[in-house]
Amino acid sequence: MSGVQKFKFNYPDIRVLIFKDNAENAYIAHALEFDLVATGKNETEAKKNLIDTLTVQLRFAFANDMLETVLTDAPREYFERWEAAKKKEVLSLFGDMTKHRVVTVKRPRLTEKAECFDLRQMILAIA
Repeated sequence: MSGVQKFKFNYPDIRVLIFKDNAENAYIAHALEFDLVATGKNETEAKKNLIDTLTVQLRFAFANDMLETVLTDAPREYFERWEAAKKKEVLSLFGDMTKHRVVTVKRPRLTEKAECFDLRQMILAIA
């Protein structure tokens, strides 16, 4: 048996809060562990722009040996909003439950979305 130990590194998910800024008429995608924000005219564009922004940030950090500077948490209120949005999404899956039966399955329109991006896939894409 060789002296090299193998271990599996679990890459964390990146929590992303997505919401519409009515004042700017734009969608916002906020990567909470990096405190990076991107906008777009729709949700899809905002997420794509955020992935592009994260990719540039990670490439720069790798190239300049500055990985310790990359992780900068967003203010706590955004994590709280992410948690509230995630809870609302989970609860909306069950509809209005009365007497152990589903009365309605119409899903409410969510004002904020909680998503996770796969950090491992992003790192593999830029490596």
